[in-house]
Amino acid sequence: MSPDKKRAAGLDKLTDQEKKALNDFMINLLSEVYAKGQAACGAENTATVPRQRLTSPAYATGGGHWIGSNADGKIITLEDGSIWQIAELDQIDTQLWLPVTDITVISDRSPVGEYKYILINKDDGEKAHAKYLGHE
Repeated sequence: MSPDKKRAAGLDKLTDQEKKALNDFMINLLSEVYAKGQAACGAENTATVPRQRLTSPAYATGGGHWIGSNADGKIITLEDGSIWQIAELDQIDTQLWLPVTDITVISDRSPVGEYKYILINKDDGEKAHAKYLGHE
């Protein structure tokens, strides 16, 4: 979101705590919408996905991945069904990442909050801090 749009929406006036609460709300909402959309399309078992699957704490890192879908650089789904929330500062780069872009997932040695992983775009070397949300 551009700085002008953030100002127009009043997001620049929020405290860090309010921003985190809004961010958490939006991720939960997007996760629910995504699951309902999958169920409406006839995908198996998505209507009864347990909540804990969307907040799974660990992911087996490594290469050989590629982007399956990219929701404006904010939420990236890899080919294995893993869902990643991208840190706000990195979204300027990830919004340009294309499906089928080769990705390597590594653990962040200095994680910031819940962003415990780094997605590396193997095509151009860009990196993005990411929070693992679970699998589809």
